[in-house]
Amino acid sequence: MRDRFWKRWVHEYLPTLVRREKWCQRVEPMHRGDLVYICDPAIPRREWKRGVVEEVFTGKDGVPRRSSVRTSDRAKLVLRPASKLAVLDVVNAVA
Repeated sequence: MRDRFWKRWVHEYLPTLVRREKWCQRVEPMHRGDLVYICDPAIPRREWKRGVVEEVFTGKDGVPRRSSVRTSDRAKLVLRPASKLAVLDVVNAVA
């Protein structure tokens, strides 16, 4: 009886506690001109490079999968998976 209770608790109740809102809401996809941080787990976050999305490559389902990013030093153009890019929520203000 204890094993049955534990199995039901893990499969039925536990998932309601750790619901991930990120996967339940649609977010605006990445676009050309977006400012991003290039996430690299091998270096500290304070040293992540900034960049601007130059081109977005989508999959068959229309969801962005990769992007070509011009880094902050302007000389490099890198191709990174969308999961390794953190889009910054900033509005480009043109005066």
